[in-house]
Amino acid sequence: MRGSPHPVEILAFSHQYATMNLKMEWVGARHLNVIYGESGEPGDKVEINFQAIKCADVEITVQHVGAAETLSR
Repeated sequence: MRGSPHPVEILAFSHQYATMNLKMEWVGARHLNVIYGESGEPGDKVEINFQAIKCADVEITVQHVGAAETLSR
């Protein structure tokens, strides 16, 4: 087994509702892109409380999309 057998926190979000828009996609063997946005509920706001930019030789990038944008690319 490669890597740590224990969970590793790479992102932490805070938001007003129980759900949010979130999509994670591998754009290369060592590059994970995380796309996130508000749930679409009135007044929802999503903030990143913690972000790792690299973990186990994997680069992690984050992109915020507004509530009006879609994550279904």
